Amino acid sequence: MRFGVGILSERPQSELATLATKIEKLGYDNIWIADERFYRDPYVTMANFCFATQRVQLGTSVTNPYTRYPAVTAAAIASLDELSGGRAVLGIGAGGSNHRMLGIKREKPAVALREAITVIRRLIAGEKVTYEGQIVKVYDAKLDFQPIRPHIPVYIAARGPNILELAGEIADGVIIGGFTSEEGIHYALEHVARGAARANRSLDDIDVVSWLYTSISDDPQAARRAVRKLVVISIINSRPIVDEIGLPIPRKLREALDRHNWSQAPDVLPEYLDLLSEEIIDRFSVSGTVADCAERIRVLSKLGIRQMAILPFATDHDSKEDVVTRFKTEVVSRAFEKP
Repeated sequence: MRFGVGILSERPQSELATLATKIEKLGYDNIWIADERFYRDPYVTMANFCFATQRVQLGTSVTNPYTRYPAVTAAAIASLDELSGGRAVLGIGAGGSNHRMLGIKREKPAVALREAITVIRRLIAGEKVTYEGQIVKVYDAKLDFQPIRPHIPVYIAARGPNILELAGEIADGVIIGGFTSEEGIHYALEHVARGAARANRSLDDIDVVSWLYTSISDDPQAARRAVRKLVVISIINSRPIVDEIGLPIPRKLREALDRHNWSQAPDVLPEYLDLLSEEIIDRFSVSGTVADCAERIRVLSKLGIRQMAILPFATDHDSKEDVVTRFKTEVVSRAFEKP
């Protein structure tokens, strides 16, 4: 089992560099940088981390083919790979929290991802590319430098069936978004396996990463409160598959979601928070005491996951750094301790 940490570039670069150094010293294997909203640019942050770390892999989790044009992404990730000495990975998905602000329409997400990854890989391989897809188009495009590797691993982040299957078909890895229940992981891996079979591959050919909303505190209720907003957003984004993953949405929560047409607008989200059950929070997060979290990841570790990547959430008394530290030094050791 490998472990990673997800980071928003929400702090000054000097503080982010200190955090990256600490993450590496704790023994984590990956640092994943979000390409969301208008935080500090993820590629600048990852370049910063090239000098703050020596071993960990550095990647986006995740960028997308709409706000960053795929040919530009190819140049950026190849530049990062050069600067880091071959430690770059590209996490890419179809979502994005700044699309509305930019007036971007998320069209044909599975098609856009397939086309984007095709173009990115061909450019990194050194080809001159003309490609006229439904979403992505390039003409006589070629990187003006030689990447140090002809192939940089591509991880597709997904929750819906079509993109999970696309990951199984074409990606080096899949980042499973937010499921921490056996039902959710089994659902995701089943769809990844279907896609893999279309390309004469198996799950063994795909690096499976589980993206975990994580909060650890001696006060378990404080930890659960810390992750509630992201849990609600995960439920809303999972609307088409709630039956497939056997999600037990409490009646009052479902009524509120239906009343607002499952909106995640900032003014309606607070109404949902107090309607969450502990069972639902546990299905979309690793949160609670050290013992609670250790039991959750012990279960997940038996389901075919190869990397657990935590997105840490602070409580009133526990910082994100506390969560990162306690997860690796207390939760992991307790979960995998020998009897």
